Amino acid sequence: MKRRIYRYLPGFLAFLGYYEMVSGLKVPSRFTVGRVTSTYLAQLPLLGGLELDFIALVLASSLASRIERERRYRLVHLAITASTASILLVCRNLELTYPVYMAIGSASLLFAFIHARRRDASTLIPGLLLSTAILEVSSLLALSTYFASGGWSTISLQLVLRERLLWAPIEWASVPIFIAGIWIALLGKTLNRPSRWLLNPSRSDLVDDRDSRGLLILAGILTALMLILVHLPTVNPEFKPVSVDTANYKIIFDRIGGCGIMEALRRSPERPLFMIMVYPLWRALSGDVVLLMDLVYPLFALTLLTLASYYAGLKLGGPSTAGWASLLVPLGHAVPAFIGGGFQANSLALTPAILALTVEPKDRRGAHMLSALLTLTALLHPWTYFMYASALTLKNLRDKARLVSTLLAVMVSYSISQVVDYALGAVIVAEAVSRPVTRSWGFYLPNSWFEAVQFYVWNTMSNPLYLILSIFAVDPRASSLMAVSAPFTAILPSGLMFRLLLNLPIQLQASKAIRTLKPEYRKVILLLLSARVLGNLSGLTPLSS
Repeated sequence: MKRRIYRYLPGFLAFLGYYEMVSGLKVPSRFTVGRVTSTYLAQLPLLGGLELDFIALVLASSLASRIERERRYRLVHLAITASTASILLVCRNLELTYPVYMAIGSASLLFAFIHARRRDASTLIPGLLLSTAILEVSSLLALSTYFASGGWSTISLQLVLRERLLWAPIEWASVPIFIAGIWIALLGKTLNRPSRWLLNPSRSDLVDDRDSRGLLILAGILTALMLILVHLPTVNPEFKPVSVDTANYKIIFDRIGGCGIMEALRRSPERPLFMIMVYPLWRALSGDVVLLMDLVYPLFALTLLTLASYYAGLKLGGPSTAGWASLLVPLGHAVPAFIGGGFQANSLALTPAILALTVEPKDRRGAHMLSALLTLTALLHPWTYFMYASALTLKNLRDKARLVSTLLAVMVSYSISQVVDYALGAVIVAEAVSRPVTRSWGFYLPNSWFEAVQFYVWNTMSNPLYLILSIFAVDPRASSLMAVSAPFTAILPSGLMFRLLLNLPIQLQASKAIRTLKPEYRKVILLLLSARVLGNLSGLTPLSS
């Protein structure tokens, strides 16, 4: 027991030091409460009070000092502790908090550094992982109390804000790192030198087929649970819409019932095929638009997206990648963003688009399959079609035979979608793609990056570790999408930037990175992703109309 305690103490000191420094510096963290995304500049003691944090420092460092048997180390420990105590007493009398945070943080980091230098830096990892896991579990419990009670208590909100504060520096760094990864993908495609930044995992670390299917089932359960959570009677007693697009669909459905589908499509020419698909479902559900567009349809579309990600992961990386790719659909950026923002046609279009990434047009059957998938994507969501068709063309640019087949598939799909859109009186693909870009392009850097990730659609895209993981395992197909997206990151405003990032199959790349990690790292990452996603969902309170 004593040896186990000593094993975690140095890492806890490093964790405490980092947290106190971040809290003392008031690193901005963002969180959404009641549909209001706020920037918090908070100093939050880890244990609820600076005195308690100092006591934790003294106890942990005193126990850790027993590992070092040299008298010199114990004298250093005594001197640092006494200095920190003096600063605490003086500054508390003067009602100053910043020096106290800095003193506790510096002392903790110094103790951790001394231990790591004398032994090995890897000895800090167990304590860091355990400390992080405890804070993540505390945040998950606090979030659970919010959904169970329907409101925030002071204690539960403070726990969640502490978890957000812990990751605040990484949250800020993740945005430029992710954008840099997109541009590196473009550079790699230009120079024909794809980046490979992670080693292959050892065979013992990979999940087998059975475990992979288990992760797929878990992904489906989590997707359904997340949809249910935001509609619980405790947080949504009147069963109002959570998605911003639901009210718009109510208007269109009523218009179809009043003047006919062709006249309604003439007045609302976007997404005609999608409207034709969902209108009968609305009638089958007795006109309950909230039940259809907030629950039934998202469950259907996001389940398909999960299955498509699993199949794509299976084709592109094997069972291990497939399982994690499916699980990262609910635990990544997709499900929270689609629940909050709607984007119903976009969510359905991603399924054929991602499946198109797995098709090799090296024979007639492959070319026909690619044409069919791209045609369906174009009819559902032109912007998604443009991104994926361009990426597939770029991927096969240096292979003449596959390039010809890909171009033919793109031409066929574009032609068919043009004919169908014209027949239905819809906005054609080229106009649907170019119009929003030409109307709003400009120089928005770097605000557009941070606003898209941290503010747009109530902070639902914010998932820092998930974004960083995605650039450390580059798949040729996914990197082609990133390369195609790179120029647009320099000219799009935050709203279109969000839509651009939403279409990226980040889960395919992040799954490849996660599978290379040791099991204990994966467990902490799953806790972190769960706390982040549940926190993002908590801000999606019912809309007034």
